[in-house]
Amino acid sequence: DSNFKNREKFVGLQASMAYFKMGRIQGLYKTSSLGYDKWAGTGLQARNGGGGMSGGAFGHTSFINNTLEAGFKASGFKGGLQYVASEKDAQKGSYLGALQYGNKAWEVTAAAANQNMDATDTDGTNWKLAGKANFGKLYLALQHESVELGDSKMGIHAKADGVDASDYLFGQVGYSIGRIDLNAWVAGIKAGDNAGSDATSYALGAKYNFSKKVNVYAGWHSTDSDAD
Repeated sequence: DSNFKNREKFVGLQASMAYFKMGRIQGLYKTSSLGYDKWAGTGLQARNGGGGMSGGAFGHTSFINNTLEAGFKASGFKGGLQYVASEKDAQKGSYLGALQYGNKAWEVTAAAANQNMDATDTDGTNWKLAGKANFGKLYLALQHESVELGDSKMGIHAKADGVDASDYLFGQVGYSIGRIDLNAWVAGIKAGDNAGSDATSYALGAKYNFSKKVNVYAGWHSTDSDAD
């Protein structure tokens, strides 16, 4: 119940090619490519403890308070910048940004997130490059992340002095047969020397779509981490 209530809350303005909003917002680092994982929002997803994408508000989960965001969309490009502005917010001075180019058949994405937490020495930066493509019924996606603001569920810890960035590599393939979508992904985490533990993960399954809003799915998800 508390998670349902405490989601996005913002005010803003929107024009044909640009927009501005402020409030409690999802990070652009998250929204720019989370949808590349066709299992996002299910028990087969790659983000957070799934072992394929970073977690946290500066990764692919949660929301960021007291944030200003400006963005645009034109000539195949879309992008935006976010800044944590409140003097009372412990993350004041943090920023996130994303730039994308493509069309309905394909897209490439570059994004970065910098968390400013000098008081606790956990400031750090995540960045990623990603792409997706549809070839008729065939779907492909690939993403690489350099992660300093990591996921403790995988034994990868937040940035501090002497902690190295970790690399996340995620790839997915999908195929549609009528109302049935078949999707599988595989991912690996290569932890920095002082960052935590390596991990390999995969998920595969099938989804039956009754409509655009209603479906059922079944599948298998496995994660093998040095952190057990």
